Amino acid sequence: MTKTFFPDKGNALHTAKQNFKIAENWLNEYNSLDSAILYYEKVNAFCSNISDVNYKLGYCNLQKGNLTLADSFATKAYQLKSTLPVLYLNARVNHYLENPEKALVFYQKYLEQYTPTASPDKKYVEQLFQHANVMLSSKNEQYQINTIDSLNSEEDEFSPLFIPNTSQLFFSSNKKSMSSINEESINIYYSFFKDGEFQKGKILNNRSINIRGNSGISSISKSGKTMVIYHGFSVGRLYYAKIDLTKDTKLPNHKKKLPSPINNYFYQVIGGTFTPDGKAFYFSSKRKDGVFNLYYTKRNGKKWVDPILLEKINSKGNEIDPYFSANGDTLYFSSDGPNSIGGYDIFQSVKTGDHSWSKPFGLPMPINSAYDEKTPSTNDDGSLILFSSNRPGGKGGFDIYSSSYQKEKMEEEEPMVVSEPQFHTLDSILDENLLNTQLHILSKKDSSQLSGAKITIYTFPENIVLRRIVSDTNGVAKINAIPNDHTFGVNIVKKGYDLFSLKVHIDSLKTDYTLYLDSIELNHNITLKNIFFDTNSSKIKKSSYNELENVLSFLKVNSNVVIQIEGYTDNTGDYDINMMLSQKRADAIVAYLIDAGISKERLISKGFGEENPVADNKTEEGKAQNRRTEFKVIKN
Repeated sequence: MTKTFFPDKGNALHTAKQNFKIAENWLNEYNSLDSAILYYEKVNAFCSNISDVNYKLGYCNLQKGNLTLADSFATKAYQLKSTLPVLYLNARVNHYLENPEKALVFYQKYLEQYTPTASPDKKYVEQLFQHANVMLSSKNEQYQINTIDSLNSEEDEFSPLFIPNTSQLFFSSNKKSMSSINEESINIYYSFFKDGEFQKGKILNNRSINIRGNSGISSISKSGKTMVIYHGFSVGRLYYAKIDLTKDTKLPNHKKKLPSPINNYFYQVIGGTFTPDGKAFYFSSKRKDGVFNLYYTKRNGKKWVDPILLEKINSKGNEIDPYFSANGDTLYFSSDGPNSIGGYDIFQSVKTGDHSWSKPFGLPMPINSAYDEKTPSTNDDGSLILFSSNRPGGKGGFDIYSSSYQKEKMEEEEPMVVSEPQFHTLDSILDENLLNTQLHILSKKDSSQLSGAKITIYTFPENIVLRRIVSDTNGVAKINAIPNDHTFGVNIVKKGYDLFSLKVHIDSLKTDYTLYLDSIELNHNITLKNIFFDTNSSKIKKSSYNELENVLSFLKVNSNVVIQIEGYTDNTGDYDINMMLSQKRADAIVAYLIDAGISKERLISKGFGEENPVADNKTEEGKAQNRRTEFKVIKN
């Protein structure tokens, strides 16, 4: 950024340089992604064709899990200047987006242009190349993946384990507890599966089990009588405790340390499980090879024999989280070895003899992903698999997920054969996946071109802002590097015109879109389609903030208007309760706008409950349409 390229923008150039320095400081010194993005976006608003700024925006959004946004910026950075960091960023973004063909092209280019001073090193990128190659050959089965919201939080949840033949489940979390064990370390929680859903988790309020420090559940025996517990930090120890099965709420007590050679002063151990017959113990430990491998030890009288490395199971990577099926014929575990599709994946192996196992193969996508999948377990008959993952779309870091799992089908599958990737030219991939699009903003009244319209484009349904642009003197807004075959939300604010909100699907056959704005009309209801509340609550969800910011922008641009916010429900439940809930939700939106600086004299809230339905309440789809928020201008 120099005056040579911006001769008429001296002051703005100076500000852009300062904003870039501030962004770099937030990112490199404090690792504050949100603050860094804020200042990088200021620079990008000054000039959107700076490769390094697009690269940094792509990098920050990748770290936040905003993959569509990261893809857009990373691709723009590549179009402007191809460097090793830009190639690596594009490879990682496409790997996480589960576009292995495109990821392989970028990994290949990185390896071809690699220099010894580059980071990451060549060996690591070759491993990632292998993961993407495995993904290319992986089958994407049509399993439904569900996040278990009642168990998850903004922190980490993992290790979901049923007590066999019961509806009680234990899991681990590092969320801060509100019980007497008020710590932010890992603790053990429990829940019950009742009426088709998991109840909210409760902390195991026992200081001998949840000690001061990390306490995580590792396994539960198939008899349901024994829980294996992990205590510690980098070098932990495994314990076992007896579960009282006579109580309605079955809790562990009388904890004891597992003996040597499972626990060893010189080696790290992080988790293990008894075999279904209780005669052997499988566990993950970092010993002579410098990685975590799976071992087993057997009882020999009152002692346990020296650990034996499991043949065929272990790879050059880490193997952790062993778990047995109910009858012990299948071993599940997590691995980040060469045959994963990225990060840790869940693998399974079939028993072929006494502590002998078949060559393991990974569970299909979408159970496994380019992110980490760990701590697998199942219900009693194996029809449901539970696991933890840090993939985007959850509440926090690691979340607990469930998926229907067809055990017979998986056992019939042959081990995966990795084939050579079929490369396409990078240009052809970009042509298929990226478009430069134009929006033509016109007045609906006379088709005149509208300049100065403020346009916000965001991904749908993720609700992540992708672009903020303004239409030029011809009413045209150009959008560079927009991902193809994706649905976006478009919000437009223009003085004297109603707030515009629309979903647009971008396809490869159309690069120009014409959008018409209505002049402000009194008492004309506009539905705010992206306003969401917690169930049976007036608490506004974070995913509503983009829509609310557009209402706020509308009110600031049209500084004289007075609006009425209207809340509606479907006809489920009591009429009076619905009326009260809709009023509270309308009040909540008004309160948000007042907190943002809008005068309360310009805002009126009114709840209508189940009145004035816009669809049939006999169907779930109709009910969803009737649960809505609207606003109208009542004074201009």
